[in-house]
Amino acid sequence: MKEGARVVFEPSGKAAEVPRGSRLLDAALRLGVPVRHVCGGNANCTTCRVRVLDGAHHLTRVEPREAGRLPDEKLEAGWRLSCQARVYGPVRVRVPTLQERLQEAEEGIS
Repeated sequence: MKEGARVVFEPSGKAAEVPRGSRLLDAALRLGVPVRHVCGGNANCTTCRVRVLDGAHHLTRVEPREAGRLPDEKLEAGWRLSCQARVYGPVRVRVPTLQERLQEAEEGIS
């Protein structure tokens, strides 16, 4: 059995130990954390984005496919596509609330 990695999702506070190498998206869905994923988790959109609050070094590096979807300022601020980021140690991430997503849409932020 793979060694586990603890993942905490804010603002819900839901947390679990997941197998190392799990995608953040899969961990969220397993816990019932509402992470949108319009493209089905294939990095064809940005709806599954989350902001890494702690433990970014425990995630896989940003690959070109993901970097092509998120603007540099988002990447520098800790945003990742949960369908692409795999967990190898403890991390804490924030899932945008519905209100935050609506505000971004009004401001024209992807």
